[in-house]
Amino acid sequence: MTTDSRTTFLQSRLFFAWLMPALLVSVGIFGLSNVASATVDADLDGVDDAVEAANARSVHATINSTNVLFDSRRGSDRLLFDINLGVEGFSVRFGHFETGDIPTQDDFTSFSMFRLIEYNNLDGNFVYNPGVDQSIAEY
Repeated sequence: MTTDSRTTFLQSRLFFAWLMPALLVSVGIFGLSNVASATVDADLDGVDDAVEAANARSVHATINSTNVLFDSRRGSDRLLFDINLGVEGFSVRFGHFETGDIPTQDDFTSFSMFRLIEYNNLDGNFVYNPGVDQSIAEY
């Protein structure tokens, strides 16, 4: 093989080495575009209906004067979200369980706030100052 024929041979191999991945990528893109066009979004919210069906949850809400409880279930997965406003303060609890489990107090992640003060911020500093700001209520 002469130098010119080796160069031409190398160039043709490099061309084919570049051409094969380019063909694979283009086939993949056209394949994905056909799959994407076959999706159904009946409610026009931008989420494929098959994805919505696969992730659908049953949510039950219980609301009374001092408590809101959300119980969300899907398959064996259960989420509890509990918001409580009581004499002791404001608390939020969150728990993740298997559906058959009976949750205990230790199974929740929670935080509480005590002594909530509702006030008009008259001096504009966003800090409650008893002598300056107008107190509305304490919880």
